[in-house]
Amino acid sequence: VYRGLARAHHQSQARANGMKLYAITGADGMIGRHLVEALRASGARLRVLLLPDAIAPPFFQDIEVVRGDVRRRESVERLVGGADVGFHLAALVGRAANASSLVTARDVNVGGTRNVLDAMARSSGARLVFLSTCCVYGLHGLKEQVLDETSPHAPLDQPYDRSKTEAESLVCGTDADLTPWTVLQVPVALGGAHTTEKPTAMSLIRLARLGVAPRPMGGRVWANYVFGGDVAAAPALLGEHPDSVGQTFIHSESVPLHVLVSWIARELNVRCRTFPVPHLALQSIALARHSAVALANRRRFASEKIKRLGFSAPTGLERGVSETIAYYQSAGVI
Repeated sequence: VYRGLARAHHQSQARANGMKLYAITGADGMIGRHLVEALRASGARLRVLLLPDAIAPPFFQDIEVVRGDVRRRESVERLVGGADVGFHLAALVGRAANASSLVTARDVNVGGTRNVLDAMARSSGARLVFLSTCCVYGLHGLKEQVLDETSPHAPLDQPYDRSKTEAESLVCGTDADLTPWTVLQVPVALGGAHTTEKPTAMSLIRLARLGVAPRPMGGRVWANYVFGGDVAAAPALLGEHPDSVGQTFIHSESVPLHVLVSWIARELNVRCRTFPVPHLALQSIALARHSAVALANRRRFASEKIKRLGFSAPTGLERGVSETIAYYQSAGVI
């Protein structure tokens, strides 16, 4: 009761001072930490949801922390009560999601999203920004394609891809007049100082260490990545922009794969040379082994829609690669 009264008192003080209250799920994740930094710089008041046993990062010490689980309605209600904007980033992702069952992934990714939507509906006028993934379209393709927000969903039959697609459909099926929502879709994100070990990134690092960057003969192979700090800047914009309500946006940077490998090699102080490879050979490897499909990917994602709102990546992928490799080295990961 005391905590509830104290929270209500702080909320009334914040509103009286004209401060906005931002509520964040997944704040201790890679992109969530970048988002906390971005929003703190705006002078807004922040409230984050952390699992009961999660260790709060040191720079969370001046932030209101709600202990709970996105799968529990009461936890989410305590988080978003009185918020002006809610940022829903919490999810079971990547290897953790795909190593689990679809039931487990849905419990977090779909059930958690439903709880957030329900709680936001009771927070009159509050806006929701939902972090989704380009996996809803399929991250890779062997045909030359540029996909945008109008492209059909075609997720892989994996727990992460399917559950995030279902969660996004929940958000997009909500009446935006009652719960003003916005969806942001991103491909693989690199995190700089907040990075996590990603299998795809580690594969590229191993390739760069060999000093070779395969360059297909005939057509290009694309790498679709973003920097986590840039991803955080996007929802900060979308949560305020009047034209983002009820809309889905993609933020992706696409560069030729051999260029990305050469950037990594440069940060590793490795001399890297490109060598031509028949595209059919790369395609054959990708078809024989799904984990190698990125070596033959010809699919890109368009980001023109979010740029029309005035968004531009403050860091950019090339510098993001530099910051991420530097962190891996300082942490002893590589």
